[in-house]
Amino acid sequence: MRSTLSAVRSGAPLYWASINMRAGLVVVSPIITLIGKDLGLGTIALAWLTSIPVLCFAFSSNAATTLRRRYSVNRIITGALWLLGASLVLRASGPVWALYVFTVGVGLGIAVLNVMLPIWVKQNATTYSGLLTGIYVAVMSVTTSLAIALATPLARIGAAGWQMALLPWGVVALK
Repeated sequence: MRSTLSAVRSGAPLYWASINMRAGLVVVSPIITLIGKDLGLGTIALAWLTSIPVLCFAFSSNAATTLRRRYSVNRIITGALWLLGASLVLRASGPVWALYVFTVGVGLGIAVLNVMLPIWVKQNATTYSGLLTGIYVAVMSVTTSLAIALATPLARIGAAGWQMALLPWGVVALK
Protein backbone atom coordinates (compact mmCIF):
# COMPACT_ATOMS: atom_id res chain seq x y z
CA MET A 1 0.00 0.00 0.00
CA ARG A 2 2.72 2.41 0.96
CA SER A 3 4.63 1.89 -2.30
CA THR A 4 1.44 2.42 -4.32
CA LEU A 5 0.82 5.71 -2.55
CA SER A 6 4.43 6.69 -3.12
CA ALA A 7 4.09 5.88 -6.83
CA VAL A 8 0.90 7.91 -7.09
CA ARG A 9 2.60 10.86 -5.40
CA SER A 10 5.61 10.60 -7.70
CA GLY A 11 3.28 11.23 -10.63
CA ALA A 12 2.28 14.71 -9.40
CA PRO A 13 4.28 16.56 -12.11
CA LEU A 14 2.70 14.25 -14.65
CA TYR A 15 -0.78 15.12 -13.45
CA TRP A 16 0.02 18.83 -13.54
CA ALA A 17 1.22 18.50 -17.13
CA SER A 18 -1.92 16.61 -18.10
CA ILE A 19 -4.12 19.46 -16.85
CA ASN A 20 -2.77 21.63 -19.63
CA MET A 21 -2.61 19.12 -22.44
CA ARG A 22 -6.20 19.37 -23.59
CA ALA A 23 -7.86 22.20 -21.69
CA GLY A 24 -6.02 24.96 -23.55
CA LEU A 25 -6.73 23.22 -26.81
CA VAL A 26 -10.46 22.47 -26.51
CA VAL A 27 -11.38 25.80 -24.97
CA VAL A 28 -11.34 27.39 -28.44
CA SER A 29 -14.26 25.37 -29.85
CA PRO A 30 -17.08 26.71 -27.62
CA ILE A 31 -15.98 30.33 -28.20
CA ILE A 32 -14.93 30.12 -31.84
CA THR A 33 -17.81 32.33 -33.00
CA LEU A 34 -16.87 34.97 -30.41
CA ILE A 35 -13.26 34.92 -31.63
CA GLY A 36 -14.39 35.19 -35.24
CA LYS A 37 -16.76 38.05 -34.53
CA ASP A 38 -14.23 39.98 -32.44
CA LEU A 39 -11.35 39.59 -34.90
CA GLY A 40 -13.40 39.63 -38.10
CA LEU A 41 -12.38 36.11 -39.10
CA GLY A 42 -14.34 34.07 -41.62
CA THR A 43 -15.21 30.40 -41.57
CA ILE A 44 -12.02 29.23 -43.29
CA ALA A 45 -9.78 31.26 -40.98
CA LEU A 46 -11.57 29.81 -37.97
CA ALA A 47 -11.32 26.29 -39.39
CA TRP A 48 -7.55 26.77 -39.66
CA LEU A 49 -7.46 27.89 -36.06
CA THR A 50 -8.92 24.59 -34.90
CA SER A 51 -6.88 22.55 -37.39
CA ILE A 52 -3.43 23.92 -36.56
CA PRO A 53 -2.92 21.89 -33.36
CA VAL A 54 -3.98 18.67 -35.08
CA LEU A 55 -1.52 19.34 -37.89
CA CYS A 56 1.16 19.98 -35.27
CA PHE A 57 0.37 16.60 -33.72
CA ALA A 58 0.79 14.92 -37.10
CA PHE A 59 4.02 16.61 -38.11
CA SER A 60 5.90 17.04 -34.85
CA SER A 61 5.52 13.75 -33.03
CA ASN A 62 8.55 12.40 -34.88
CA ALA A 63 10.49 15.50 -33.83
CA ALA A 64 9.94 14.48 -30.21
CA THR A 65 11.80 11.26 -30.92
CA THR A 66 14.69 13.26 -32.35
CA LEU A 67 14.72 15.49 -29.27
CA ARG A 68 14.81 12.35 -27.13
CA ARG A 69 18.15 11.39 -28.65
CA ARG A 70 19.69 14.67 -27.51
CA TYR A 71 17.97 15.54 -24.24
CA SER A 72 16.55 13.85 -21.18
CA VAL A 73 12.83 13.18 -20.95
CA ASN A 74 12.55 15.57 -17.98
CA ARG A 75 14.25 18.37 -19.92
CA ILE A 76 12.02 17.84 -22.95
CA ILE A 77 8.87 17.79 -20.81
CA THR A 78 9.97 20.97 -19.03
CA GLY A 79 10.63 22.71 -22.35
CA ALA A 80 7.32 21.54 -23.79
CA LEU A 81 5.45 22.81 -20.72
CA TRP A 82 7.14 26.20 -20.95
CA LEU A 83 6.31 26.40 -24.66
CA LEU A 84 2.73 25.35 -23.96
CA GLY A 85 2.26 27.75 -21.05
CA ALA A 86 3.80 30.75 -22.80
CA SER A 87 1.85 30.00 -25.98
CA LEU A 88 -1.43 29.69 -24.08
CA VAL A 89 -0.90 33.07 -22.41
CA LEU A 90 0.38 34.87 -25.51
CA ARG A 91 -2.35 33.40 -27.71
CA ALA A 92 -4.84 35.40 -25.66
CA SER A 93 -2.97 38.67 -26.27
CA GLY A 94 -5.44 39.73 -28.93
CA PRO A 95 -3.93 40.27 -32.38
CA VAL A 96 -4.84 37.79 -35.10
CA TRP A 97 -1.20 36.94 -35.81
CA ALA A 98 -0.63 36.07 -32.12
CA LEU A 99 -3.68 33.83 -32.10
CA TYR A 100 -2.32 31.79 -35.00
CA VAL A 101 1.41 31.81 -34.14
CA PHE A 102 0.84 30.81 -30.54
CA THR A 103 -1.74 28.21 -31.50
CA VAL A 104 1.17 26.55 -33.34
CA GLY A 105 3.12 26.73 -30.06
CA VAL A 106 0.20 25.12 -28.22
CA GLY A 107 0.05 22.33 -30.80
CA LEU A 108 3.80 21.68 -30.68
CA GLY A 109 3.90 21.67 -26.88
CA ILE A 110 1.02 19.22 -26.64
CA ALA A 111 2.42 17.01 -29.40
CA VAL A 112 5.73 16.66 -27.57
CA LEU A 113 3.97 15.96 -24.27
CA ASN A 114 1.80 13.32 -25.97
CA VAL A 115 4.98 11.43 -26.81
CA MET A 116 7.07 12.14 -23.71
CA LEU A 117 4.66 11.60 -20.82
CA PRO A 118 4.21 7.86 -21.49
CA ILE A 119 8.00 7.54 -21.75
CA TRP A 120 8.36 9.33 -18.40
CA VAL A 121 5.88 6.92 -16.83
CA LYS A 122 7.72 3.87 -18.17
CA GLN A 123 11.06 5.22 -16.89
CA ASN A 124 9.90 6.36 -13.48
CA ALA A 125 7.07 4.07 -12.45
CA THR A 126 7.40 0.83 -14.38
CA THR A 127 5.55 -1.23 -11.79
CA TYR A 128 2.71 1.29 -11.55
CA SER A 129 2.66 2.54 -15.14
CA GLY A 130 -0.97 1.55 -15.67
CA LEU A 131 -2.09 3.31 -12.50
CA LEU A 132 -0.19 6.54 -13.25
CA THR A 133 -1.34 6.55 -16.86
CA GLY A 134 -4.93 6.07 -15.72
CA ILE A 135 -4.67 8.93 -13.26
CA TYR A 136 -3.13 11.37 -15.72
CA VAL A 137 -5.67 10.49 -18.41
CA ALA A 138 -8.50 10.95 -15.88
CA VAL A 139 -7.09 14.33 -14.80
CA MET A 140 -6.79 15.32 -18.47
CA SER A 141 -10.40 14.29 -19.12
CA VAL A 142 -11.82 16.14 -16.12
CA THR A 143 -9.97 19.36 -16.90
CA THR A 144 -10.96 19.10 -20.56
CA SER A 145 -14.61 18.91 -19.55
CA LEU A 146 -14.13 21.77 -17.13
CA ALA A 147 -12.49 23.94 -19.80
CA ILE A 148 -15.35 23.34 -22.21
CA ALA A 149 -17.97 24.04 -19.55
CA LEU A 150 -16.31 27.26 -18.37
CA ALA A 151 -15.27 28.69 -21.76
CA THR A 152 -18.45 30.54 -22.68
CA PRO A 153 -19.21 31.89 -19.18
CA LEU A 154 -15.61 33.14 -18.85
CA ALA A 155 -15.75 34.72 -22.31
CA ARG A 156 -18.82 36.71 -21.27
CA ILE A 157 -17.17 38.20 -18.18
CA GLY A 158 -16.13 41.81 -18.60
CA ALA A 159 -14.44 43.46 -21.54
CA ALA A 160 -11.76 40.80 -22.02
CA GLY A 161 -14.19 38.57 -23.93
CA TRP A 162 -12.79 35.43 -25.49
CA GLN A 163 -9.30 36.14 -24.15
CA MET A 164 -10.65 35.61 -20.63
CA ALA A 165 -11.64 32.06 -21.59
CA LEU A 166 -8.17 31.28 -22.98
CA LEU A 167 -6.01 32.95 -20.36
CA PRO A 168 -6.62 30.78 -17.26
CA TRP A 169 -5.16 27.68 -18.92
CA GLY A 170 -1.93 29.49 -19.73
CA VAL A 171 -1.63 30.74 -16.18
CA VAL A 172 -2.16 27.21 -14.86
CA ALA A 173 0.51 25.89 -17.24
CA LEU A 174 3.09 28.45 -16.12
CA LYS A 175 2.61 27.79 -12.39
